[in-house]
Amino acid sequence: MERYSTRGIDDLGKMVLPTELRKKLELEQGVKLLLYPIGTIAVLEKTDREPGEDSFLCEVDELGRIDITGAIRAIFGWEAKSRIAIYNLDNVIFLKSDEQTEESLTS
Repeated sequence: MERYSTRGIDDLGKMVLPTELRKKLELEQGVKLLLYPIGTIAVLEKTDREPGEDSFLCEVDELGRIDITGAIRAIFGWEAKSRIAIYNLDNVIFLKSDEQTEESLTS
């Protein structure tokens, strides 16, 4: 699993995905991402389908940001200014509170 960086959630609930990750996964403006929880980890995958009851739809904006809505932040206990670690494995993005350890991602 490759760690890209740690980013903050801004006051509007937006978080910028790292440029190198966006290039690698071809995440241009308008690309839809399905976000769903697995325990304390948020998983983001490219999608062309609608979200289910336990998932959310995010879209990459012109600045490479995604909207981390209030509902998503509530699930994970994230707030504005929360620091989120960004990982990639097999073209899937994993988001995890930076306070949580890397070992818990692989266990």
